[in-house]
Amino acid sequence: MGTSLIRVLFCTGRHLCTLPLDPNLGKMLLMGSVFQCLDPVLTIAAALAYRNPFVLPIDRKEEADAVKRSFAGDSCR
Repeated sequence: MGTSLIRVLFCTGRHLCTLPLDPNLGKMLLMGSVFQCLDPVLTIAAALAYRNPFVLPIDRKEEADAVKRSFAGDSCR
């Protein structure tokens, strides 16, 4: 029983290391494939893999921080 578990872990790890993703997301994709629910898992993984570009504009970080501070009011001081 121990040898078969090690073999399963080795195979899972080998597949995980080929995916260009965070290991947790990769494992989620592999398990979605195993349990035949890959479509919804792909949607969730895509949403989790990338940051929302509207949260923090890359070239306007200072302006975004100033707006966030103005919304916070006195609670951030």
